[in-house]
Amino acid sequence: MKREFNAKNLIFSVALGVASALALYIFFKIFASYSYPTYFYHPVKEEEKALAKYIGKAGFFAYFTYLSLGIAGLWGVGRTVCFCLGLEKGLKLFDNEYVVIFVTLNEIVTLVAYCVPQYFSAVPFGFTGWAWQNLKGFLQSTYMHILFPACVIAFFVLFKSKKEVKTKKVCLCALFPLLYVIIVKFLGKFVYPVEWYPYPVFSAEGVWLAVFKNLDNFNRALGVIGVIICAVLLIFLYSLSLMLLAKITNKKFARQNNLAHGEKA
Repeated sequence: MKREFNAKNLIFSVALGVASALALYIFFKIFASYSYPTYFYHPVKEEEKALAKYIGKAGFFAYFTYLSLGIAGLWGVGRTVCFCLGLEKGLKLFDNEYVVIFVTLNEIVTLVAYCVPQYFSAVPFGFTGWAWQNLKGFLQSTYMHILFPACVIAFFVLFKSKKEVKTKKVCLCALFPLLYVIIVKFLGKFVYPVEWYPYPVFSAEGVWLAVFKNLDNFNRALGVIGVIICAVLLIFLYSLSLMLLAKITNKKFARQNNLAHGEKA
């Protein structure tokens, strides 16, 4: 992929690189201070603090949003370095349509997974007490879950496709959430000294609580079935989103081709 080096592309690439570098800084900063699952809008229970000695920093990588942040941060920094240094092979990798779609969708998932629950929470986005008591943490969380995903989405919108995207190939990206679900479930059930999952959707009790609001008459078998249904549904939605982004990418590619042919004519 030949680099189009001009002022517009340079500013665009540097802006993406700065945003991605800040994302990586936040990623490593959170990892350095991480010790147990944090709940910003509710008091942390003692049993949650006790998870630290059992799980510790290993639990950090169980969060999909943290993984997305690290992957997108590395991608953005790598792309900017390759663009600025004229590394054509590296730029070809980072500007690969499938890579761009994969990174973009993960950041969309981060944005939606954070904003939707926050919108319906008792303290939306922490705009009362917590935001001012822990302003640094609030700003980090806002950048990680809202601002940086918006930057990546903006890149996708402005990104110029060089080829058409095949639906079958793009759906292979759905292996990522599938492997994520399998690994997180396996670690939580069989590896950690205590059973723990980063999201309630992985737990039979968590799914039961989401439906019935309490654990009265809890049925583990039905809870496990609920977990399986949720996992299948989420992976299905991820796959549909991949196909939607692929369709958008192909439409942009077709529009660019039409414009190029029109100029030649």
